[in-house]
Amino acid sequence: MAFMRIICLGTLAIAAIEGAGLDAFLGKYESTDRRENTQAFAAALKQDDIHAKIINEFSASGDEYHHKFSVPSKNYVQDLPFKLGEERQAAFNGTNYKYKYTLEGDSLKANFDLPDRQVDQMFTFSGNEMVKTYKVGDVTAKVWFTKV
Repeated sequence: MAFMRIICLGTLAIAAIEGAGLDAFLGKYESTDRRENTQAFAAALKQDDIHAKIINEFSASGDEYHHKFSVPSKNYVQDLPFKLGEERQAAFNGTNYKYKYTLEGDSLKANFDLPDRQVDQMFTFSGNEMVKTYKVGDVTAKVWFTKV
């Protein structure tokens, strides 16, 4: 019985730590003009480089989180519900892919497994600033955001 209480309390403590860590990221972040290597990153994905405003919004709904990514000038919005460490499926332009969000130190990490490649994103937060680092293959890009 004591063992079971320790397991339950340990699981609750881990959940509380994960929840507190992720709650610090909640909010809406709008891109600034500061970007590094986005043209090469877009080329690696066989897409056009986007210099438009990008919005990333993190919210919570019960025990699930949401990452809403939008490019208003392109009328593009995608909402990815997630639980830390849980693999999910979604689609983009008819292409199905798997994704998973995890905490890595003080950062939120998202891995996207596309049919022909993997894309990693790391969200690092400091005060009202967020830096989103993108990686595909050996190409890395960064975009800076401000909390609004």
